[in-house]
Amino acid sequence: MADTKNGSELHPATVELARGANYGSITTVLPGGNFQMQLIWVHTEASASS
Repeated sequence: MADTKNGSELHPATVELARGANYGSITTVLPGGNFQMQLIWVHTEASASS
């Protein structure tokens, strides 16, 4: 796991990880009590100061 530091700047290893191809999931509970999970692509946008 990449270390981060306090403040508005992220550790370079954390930035590299966030800018890579990452996937996340969103899970909801349906009215009948079953779970429904959707995989999503997670990414970041480069800031103007990068």
